[in-house]
Amino acid sequence: MPKDRNHMPSSPCEVRIEVAGKEYCGSYRVQGRPPLVYLTSECGNKATQLGGSPAEMIARLLLHELVATLQ
Repeated sequence: MPKDRNHMPSSPCEVRIEVAGKEYCGSYRVQGRPPLVYLTSECGNKATQLGGSPAEMIARLLLHELVATLQ
């Protein structure tokens, strides 16, 4: 997984989170100008602007938001 704050993966990268003892995973990529983070998971798909945060952090937040809609 990318650790560099400025790293913007154009090919899919994996992200995993744990919520209430269950693991959820998805893949994300960064594309466009302004850069957007696109997340695809078993819970659904979501995208948002990258801003100044690391892409992996944004992808995790998007995945948390999607999981929250399931509960």
